[in-house]
Amino acid sequence: MLKWKKNTVEAALKEMKEKKQLDSTIYAKKSAQTIIALIEGGILLMKNEQ
Repeated sequence: MLKWKKNTVEAALKEMKEKKQLDSTIYAKKSAQTIIALIEGGILLMKNEQ
């Protein structure tokens, strides 16, 4: 996983928490890792089907 991707998503999630757009119990770092992993996994699945 590329570090800049995770950091960018993590920063966006933190900002959303500060603006009360996300629940305060959300862990930004773990959520960012999960989001990026899901996207990367989806891309790999699409590449394998082609």
